[in-house]
Amino acid sequence: MCRLITMWRITLLTALGLIGTACLGSDFADFVEGSWQMTSGSVDRKEIPILDSHPITIDFEDDEVSGTASCNGYGGSYELNGSTVTFSDLAMTEMACSPQKTMDAEAMFAEAIIRVDTISLDEQLTLTGNGVDMVFEALDPGSDPGS
Repeated sequence: MCRLITMWRITLLTALGLIGTACLGSDFADFVEGSWQMTSGSVDRKEIPILDSHPITIDFEDDEVSGTASCNGYGGSYELNGSTVTFSDLAMTEMACSPQKTMDAEAMFAEAIIRVDTISLDEQLTLTGNGVDMVFEALDPGSDPGS
């Protein structure tokens, strides 16, 4: 009886593992698509300032990424392969904003996004990489970040 229960548990856990892995496949992009706003982040253990007046956002649509890096807009391409994410061809506008903390947040985000190599999604979107950890929450469609 114990052996039967153990085999059933192994089968169930294996099935759940396969389902979880399948969710990270090409359909994973469907779950990531949309707009997200950073709630916390760090680069080399230094906290990225979160300013209500100048939010950091990221938007995924098809194979394109865009958003606001606290002050300036940015855009580029991204590719998902399981939980691995690669950002490429990133470009950013070059305005200056105040207070200085806005520009500090932007510089840290710009450094962070090029180091990101892993993406995960629970109720929040998490981007991680070498010395980088950023957490985002989903924005409601049509919402205005920072308002």
